[in-house]
Amino acid sequence: MPTMPEVARVLTVVTLAAMIAIVIFVAYSFIDTSLAKAMVLRQALSFPLDDASEGTLRMMMGIGLVAMLVQLYILNSVRDLFGLYARGIFLTDDNGHAITRIGLGLITLPLVRFILEPLWTLLLTHGLDERSVSISVSSTGIGLMLGGILMLMIGRSMSEAVRLRLENEAFV
Repeated sequence: MPTMPEVARVLTVVTLAAMIAIVIFVAYSFIDTSLAKAMVLRQALSFPLDDASEGTLRMMMGIGLVAMLVQLYILNSVRDLFGLYARGIFLTDDNGHAITRIGLGLITLPLVRFILEPLWTLLLTHGLDERSVSISVSSTGIGLMLGGILMLMIGRSMSEAVRLRLENEAFV
């Protein structure tokens, strides 16, 4: 059975590969806007994108880069945590900080998406007689926020436990 550091080394590589794949996919989506229409934007909006110009799609994707940056931040924090585990570092302040960063990212991502959707709908309806704005809250976003709050509390608890351990070691 593989040890925790061995599994963590593999997960570090997998996380880095996922980060690279996301960057390549997004970069290619700027080149091939039909891919952006089919894969990314249809999941985010209920508006028909068939009439949207390539410029509008690229502007929407540019605004959407904020969400991608948050996702990369989360994945980088996960990679940092796995890197610590791979080196056999399990209960330190660095672990607590990495977990806290993951939690902050998970809380931030649904908030960013909540802001992006109205901006996207404004871009799609720009120049039309009637503008519209779409705002929605998804159960996925609520789940991410709850998971983020939990991760934030776990990270803070770990940092506090490390502080108390060091304080106790100073007395012994």
